[in-house]
Amino acid sequence: MSRVFARGLNFMGQLGIKNGKVNIQDFQEIPSLSGRQIIQVDAHITQSACLLADGQILNWGWVLDSLTTARTLGYYKRSPDLVQKWQKFSPFGPTLSMRLGFDEPNLLNQSLLSKHKPTKISFGGSFILCLTSSGDAFGSGENYKGQLGTGDIKFKHDFTIIDKPTTEKIIDVVAGFQHSLYLADEGSCFASGRCNWRQYLPFSVTPEDKEKFVDFSRDPQKIIMPGEKITKVGAGFSHSLFLTSKNKLYAIGLNNYGQCGHSSLNKNNLNDYAEVFVNLEQNDDIIDIKCGKSHNLLLTRQGYVYGFGATKHNQLNWKNEFGLEVCGPRKIDLPLKDEKVIKIKSTIDRNAVITDKGNCYVWGGENLTKIGGEAGDVIQNVRDNIPGNPPVRDVGLGYMHTLALTE
Repeated sequence: MSRVFARGLNFMGQLGIKNGKVNIQDFQEIPSLSGRQIIQVDAHITQSACLLADGQILNWGWVLDSLTTARTLGYYKRSPDLVQKWQKFSPFGPTLSMRLGFDEPNLLNQSLLSKHKPTKISFGGSFILCLTSSGDAFGSGENYKGQLGTGDIKFKHDFTIIDKPTTEKIIDVVAGFQHSLYLADEGSCFASGRCNWRQYLPFSVTPEDKEKFVDFSRDPQKIIMPGEKITKVGAGFSHSLFLTSKNKLYAIGLNNYGQCGHSSLNKNNLNDYAEVFVNLEQNDDIIDIKCGKSHNLLLTRQGYVYGFGATKHNQLNWKNEFGLEVCGPRKIDLPLKDEKVIKIKSTIDRNAVITDKGNCYVWGGENLTKIGGEAGDVIQNVRDNIPGNPPVRDVGLGYMHTLALTE
């Protein structure tokens, strides 16, 4: 049976530990998850979730029906004591989104379980996607920019199937901040939600349509790379990455920090898919991609990790006095000890890698240690801080909280 440990900010109950929403600096086990067969954990700004082997999706922390996640986080960063007092004593707390967090896991997909078995989850900005064993994708939560791909912009209290226009099966789901990508088995991809920075571009648009501004799409739009199959996708806040069967990497969207792999001095926005030059070791290729807010991680077959984009919060473990971004993939220096990276994660400004020895190295993010957060300016092996030192199988990265799934 697996165990889940948590640490960090907890003012919205995002740690899943009933302790009066007190922040925790050392990993503690989430009691209600003890002994459950958990296969995945995930987290976003102040939200957390896990997927059980039987398909149950458990959710805790900030509720999915709030548009003010970042705003309340800003309040907490500036005046944590005041926010905590407001949560505890004010009769208006729930009205102003200060008490809307669940501090223990709750079943999120009861109605979905009767017909479908989820096999993967992905958190976006106050919404969550899931992939099922039948090759369908479902979404729940915020949908005001069409990010759930259901053909409307209504909030979804229950998981609703995406309205894809073909019978292709979905084999992966990836949530950005306000847009979603659904990888299909035939090598195409569907996208929905925000596209104000050209986070995606449908294959069928005409040259004239490419010049038109579109804020969002509520219907899934099909993406095709002519002559190539899309094998992996990544979704950031305002950009997307696509890896193809020819081991080519393409980017589109906002490029103000070089997150699309091109110089941000001459062009802030990539309005069409552009190939990213990647200089790998000989006989190596990319096997996975992950996007943070304004940066990306790449994992290669030989176990190397590359990154590019923003560096302000140590996203790439590269300190420079001028705060320069990295406009092309560069190898990230990791403190590995006779081990190989097998999994990468990236959320907001934070990253994690898991190795074949069960170690989990985490770095990046704003330093909020004074109010119970983590220090993102150094790489930490979170396994060293978990009671009993068990191997780590998966990790969830919130804005300033961490979940660790162990054996």
